Amino acid sequence: MVSHKALWRLTFRAPVEDEEAICERLYAITGSYPATRQRPRAKTVRFEAYFKNRSQLRAAARLLKAHKPKSGVLPYENWAESWKKHFPIQRVGKRIIIKPSWRKYLARDRDIVVELDPGMSFGTGQHSTTRFCLARLERLSSLSASRSPLSLLDVGTGSGILAIAGIKMGFTPVLAVDNDPQAVRIAKQNATNNGVRFPISLRPLEAIGVSTQFDVVTANLLADLILAQSRRLVSLVAPGGFLILAGILTRESPEINRAFRVLGCKPSAFETRGNWTGIAFRTPSQ
Repeated sequence: MVSHKALWRLTFRAPVEDEEAICERLYAITGSYPATRQRPRAKTVRFEAYFKNRSQLRAAARLLKAHKPKSGVLPYENWAESWKKHFPIQRVGKRIIIKPSWRKYLARDRDIVVELDPGMSFGTGQHSTTRFCLARLERLSSLSASRSPLSLLDVGTGSGILAIAGIKMGFTPVLAVDNDPQAVRIAKQNATNNGVRFPISLRPLEAIGVSTQFDVVTANLLADLILAQSRRLVSLVAPGGFLILAGILTRESPEINRAFRVLGCKPSAFETRGNWTGIAFRTPSQ
């Protein structure tokens, strides 16, 4: 007999291009995102999802039948702590530290520590798309040391990780937006937990006014949305500013590159890890 306090688990592999859709579907069932792992240059992602009851497990198993998931159960005394081992302290770039609340870390000089618990919203620092954006923000923050601070707009903020790291690196003002009420709520809580304050707004990309432009705009979104909103994204960046795009499958990156070059943007950074690509652009100075 399985204890009513047991935690159910599904593990499976799926194509990398299905990762985001699967994460969102599992979130709809459980209210949290699965743990994912991808080997360098691998075409599949390993998923590990946890469920509080058998009905959630069955719903997910039906949804994921094509991926042949394997089920298991963890006794209460094990799962309460065992899932945490999947989320170590991470260093991104030279200065950024992403740590879960339950792990202790003695910060070094100039470390930017972001405390973020996984599972509640997209963006924990593990995915290569998030790491690309963080690394670009770190590089751009060095410009702020020799001039007035750079302003930052984070589109599709998710957990708020980019905006939180940005404000800790000296970007100001900072604005974060998302069209998911749950993400906005979680981002606000994460900002509070990190001792920072900035506007976090519930609105879709097309509802962002262009009267105010930002030195830096980050958009960790799906490629089809980036393409559909390419002109608006560019219009939100101040002349000569920076647009950091991620969430792009590598096979989609040439189309993204062409679309923004047509709008006068020049690539300033390009990174591919596995099947994901990030591109940073410099917008026209006029």
